[in-house]
Amino acid sequence: TIVGDLKPYAVIDTNYEDASLPDGDYDYALAAIDNAGNLSPLTGSVDAMIDIRAPQATITKPVADLEFDQPLFIKALSEDTDVAEVLFQYQQDGTADWHDIETTDYYSPYEVIWDISGIEYGTYRLRAIATDNNNKTDSSPAEVTVLYKDVTSPATPSGYTIAVNGADVSLDWNDNSEVDLAGYN
Repeated sequence: TIVGDLKPYAVIDTNYEDASLPDGDYDYALAAIDNAGNLSPLTGSVDAMIDIRAPQATITKPVADLEFDQPLFIKALSEDTDVAEVLFQYQQDGTADWHDIETTDYYSPYEVIWDISGIEYGTYRLRAIATDNNNKTDSSPAEVTVLYKDVTSPATPSGYTIAVNGADVSLDWNDNSEVDLAGYN
């Protein structure tokens, strides 16, 4: 929506090409404008449907090579406006099978939380497969690689005490409870 003087946006000719549009539905209506800025009533709306290819969805979150150890928020966008659904999938490195992540999303922005319960640490590829209203499906969706690994630091040791006895110093603290604790520095 434009607020203010519309004359700078007026088309002088009696034709207009709205070129290189992504797939989707487009509605057009036309009004005339005079030099004083007065607008005529709009013509009836006409619909144009563009559907020349399968839609494409691009994962915008997470970024490539992200390291994570909590459920992962995944977001995809598409310039196509005729997307009916986006299915998110993951594949573990070194395997051939792709697995669906939860349910399909029907509304942009396309989002899902990947529940990582039951999967093992490793490198994974993510993809978002878009399907349009005419059942055209992206046959080669872009992939994002992420690394599922322990990225949570252990808790700061508690109960830290120091005792000095002549030239000897003794340090003492409570045990940490992390099961993957390698030691203390």
